Amino acid sequence: MILSIIALVIASLALVISWRSYLYATERDKQLDTRSAERDKQLDTRSVIVTCRLFEEQYAQIPNPNATNPAAGTHTLIEVSAVNNGHRPVEIRAVHFLTSTGRQCVGKPSRRSGDKLPKHIADGESANVFFRKDALDGAAAKDAGTITSVIVTDAESHTYEGNYPA
Repeated sequence: MILSIIALVIASLALVISWRSYLYATERDKQLDTRSAERDKQLDTRSVIVTCRLFEEQYAQIPNPNATNPAAGTHTLIEVSAVNNGHRPVEIRAVHFLTSTGRQCVGKPSRRSGDKLPKHIADGESANVFFRKDALDGAAAKDAGTITSVIVTDAESHTYEGNYPA
């Protein structure tokens, strides 16, 4: 009789231990699934960093055959750079500028060698587009505002924003 009680207690303990192991394994699997889903979401997320910089470009106009010195000058250009910081390729479709009045203005890219849009960029690659600052500021002034930021749009209509240089 005592042996059967001891056997019953041992069997009960084994059942409790196996049940706790099952619960622990189930909880661990849930945590691993959550981590895996978060990692997959992060890998699937598209991330583009948009930057703008100002620089002066010198140019020479076509010389006048009657002039002794060819005309030359400088343009202030804005370089808009969109760098793919994510793990998925992105197709950059458009660059817009946001004014202080909340309106968007579209500038005509400069003839300077830049990337033609749309451009497909992989992880770590960039698309660079150049605009003349005087033309952009003139377009914003017609709206009685100033340009505050630049917006880059991809093929899936996601927008990425960067600061416009003062």
